[in-house]
Amino acid sequence: MQELIVRWSSLVSGWSRMSRTGVELQTPISNLMILGVQSFERKREKDLAAHRSRNPPQIRHHGRSYGEDVPYRNEASLPPSLRRPDHVVVLTRPHRPQPPQFATFQVPLTFNKLDIRDYLLNAYGVSTRGVRSHIAQRPPRLSPFTGRLGRPPPIKYMTVELEKPFAWPKAPTAPEETEKWHSEEMRNRIALEKDADRRRKVYGEKGELITPAMRKRDADRRMLADQAAELLEGRKKWENNRELDPRWRTADAEQASSESK
Repeated sequence: MQELIVRWSSLVSGWSRMSRTGVELQTPISNLMILGVQSFERKREKDLAAHRSRNPPQIRHHGRSYGEDVPYRNEASLPPSLRRPDHVVVLTRPHRPQPPQFATFQVPLTFNKLDIRDYLLNAYGVSTRGVRSHIAQRPPRLSPFTGRLGRPPPIKYMTVELEKPFAWPKAPTAPEETEKWHSEEMRNRIALEKDADRRRKVYGEKGELITPAMRKRDADRRMLADQAAELLEGRKKWENNRELDPRWRTADAEQASSESK
């Protein structure tokens, strides 16, 4: 597992825990609630009720305002103090070897040291001794829209000193260990990439392009070809097993009678 992405808004449905051997993922549980999220939600509901009493939502119609109470549809319409946090904190592998008492996180640019300490303590119960932060500048690149040379936003990292040691698990090296976690979409994507590499290799060695007729047919294309051959040879009639509207039958009967005349 190269990285672990955690959203504050999804802490209620599941959590992860740092251990001496690595990251131990636990199944989502609904009966255990994180105290920090609970207290934040209670305070938010209280402040939200006070905010609605002071600023009731208005419905405007042809320049007139009506005071019906309508729910807030998005978080952007609320003051910053009432919005739910939606920060992304990524536990990353260190670029350089570091002691097991340290862990590196990729955090938003607006995060400070108090935020990461409070986040780890209230969300995961992990106490920290110190925090170091640095900002890594990214290399300049051409904009795909304007074509101008610009520098993308930097990336902020925070290295946290933990009270208990933490060691990353070894990355799987055998292909069998990683392929069993792939989804069907991922397997299809890998197959397409292998086919594209094979075509590039053939073009580089022989200078010949692989046309669509030369490619290997998949199961769907073979099934369609067999069905088309059966229709052309007359072994099957075209049927879609659907009930037609009675008006179409009347129209077909009228057309057949007119053709017979």
